[in-house]
Amino acid sequence: NLSALGVYAAVDRMPDVGDTVHLELALPGYPGGLECAGTITWQNPHPPEGPRSLPPGCGVRLRNLADDDLRALVRERERTV
Repeated sequence: NLSALGVYAAVDRMPDVGDTVHLELALPGYPGGLECAGTITWQNPHPPEGPRSLPPGCGVRLRNLADDDLRALVRERERTV
């Protein structure tokens, strides 16, 4: 899951809510991808229980995203909706 505000990240080791993480995201057609900081805002430690369930992971609010990177993220989100 991806939006201009954040991302859902499937993880093996669950970070704590409030932790700061470093993200590197690859976007189609955006050479080099993008990098930013993020803050863990919520956790989903449970394994999927059905076909529409998310794998264990966490919600990450994006921070310090450069303007060009934000525009690329919004374009990618619009392309995939």
